[in-house]
Amino acid sequence: MSILVLSLNGSQNYKILNTPIYSLNPMNVEKIFINPCHGNEPYILAASIAQGIAEKIPGSANSRPIIVVPLLYGKKQARIMSEEGLMKENVLLDEELGNIYRTFTFKDGDFTQNIDDLLAKQQEAERGIRNHLRNKYGTVDLEINAGSQVSTGLRSFLAYPSIYTELYRRTQQEPDLMQHIPAGRLGVLIEMMQKVEEGIETFFIPSYNTFSYDSNRQQHSKEVSTPPLKHILQQNTEEIPPDSVYFMLSGTGSERENTLDLARQTRAQGKHVILSQSVESDEFERRSPDIISNDNIIEVVGRAGWGTIWLCQNLGKKFGALAYTPGDEPEIYFNIKTLQTNPIKQATRQQFERFGTLDGINYVVNEILSRLQ
Repeated sequence: MSILVLSLNGSQNYKILNTPIYSLNPMNVEKIFINPCHGNEPYILAASIAQGIAEKIPGSANSRPIIVVPLLYGKKQARIMSEEGLMKENVLLDEELGNIYRTFTFKDGDFTQNIDDLLAKQQEAERGIRNHLRNKYGTVDLEINAGSQVSTGLRSFLAYPSIYTELYRRTQQEPDLMQHIPAGRLGVLIEMMQKVEEGIETFFIPSYNTFSYDSNRQQHSKEVSTPPLKHILQQNTEEIPPDSVYFMLSGTGSERENTLDLARQTRAQGKHVILSQSVESDEFERRSPDIISNDNIIEVVGRAGWGTIWLCQNLGKKFGALAYTPGDEPEIYFNIKTLQTNPIKQATRQQFERFGTLDGINYVVNEILSRLQ
């Protein structure tokens, strides 16, 4: 087993570290575990919250909690975390944990296969993750859950745009979705997710979320509303062509070809196209998402995932959502309903009026800290 840590100078060199020795901080939080689901945004979201907690806990820099992050996507994940400013000395990227997660997380745009993987492998994976955490790290004090479908038994706070049991129950009520989903297996998955959710202390769900198309929605008893779950980027002032459009490709690999086809059509219309940096393509300019804050980016196009939507909310950018494709996660279907029913600009204005901020990361950090007192 190895613990992989990106060097602080941002290079792609890795080194194996022994677990650092930190003195106990006043809140008795020495280790925080990131419990993510698939894609890039969940580990970014959870690690951002964990770093916010670590930085606000009283004490010196060398008493900050260790943050353990499953390494699901190798060097790409490490590079993205570095670009997000999350790779600090207290972060450990755990490759063995990442290997366990990859056995059951969503991939290849195939939700039915994801159900089968979960039903077949979730319990074994859950045991493996718990054993690994206990054997390698001893006592872990806190978990930030970003849509994970396993329970670690740790004290857990969830930050995510939806709750799985609600998502899957609503899916059961949509004939268009259920044409492609095995009803019996989805029912078993709901029972499995209910057990996972029983171990979560608080659900931090943005007030503008997957089900905001439904004005009659009732909150979960453990749910706390938040602003968009994203930090606000500083403005990018680099010189890029006017009328540039940024195409965000999903970290799950979903909708890749549809996104590239639309990018080609957009370029043919005379607009400058920029793709997310993680795409392996020489066909277009590729940049990290911080370029979206540039004034010359007039629109962001991509799969209707919340990482991209939150970024557009906080930067006031137009978002063009790709159509839902059968086989993709049901969440995307409902996200598009929300975007069509409750436009981003209006919802964002309402959130700012309600919370006084659009930085949901800091909001959640403060809420969790208040519960740790």
